[in-house]
This record gives sequence, C-alpha cells and structure tokens, in this order.
Amino acid sequence: MTSGRLLTSEERAELNRLRKENRELRREKDFFRLAAAHFAKEQLPPRGFA
Repeated sequence: MTSGRLLTSEERAELNRLRKENRELRREKDFFRLAAAHFAKEQLPPRGFA
C-alpha cells in the first residue's frame, strides 16, 4: 500500500480521518436505505387488496 515506506504523521492523521468519514458515510447510507425501504413499504396497498 505504501510501497515499503512508513507513513508520516500527517499521512496517518489523514488516513484516520478518512476511515472515520468512511464509517460515518456507511452509517448514513444504511440509515437512508432502511428509511427508504420503510417508507416504500408504507406506500404499498394492504395485502389482499385487489
């Protein structure tokens, strides 16, 4: 990943910041996916409704 060299403290800090941002974005994506599924389910007609 780093072509055999160690990361500088600035690179480590950026990597940590990006990992944290990635976790937060994944959480938000999961939340919105679940919310969309919930609201889509509410829009469906009741079962047995023809």
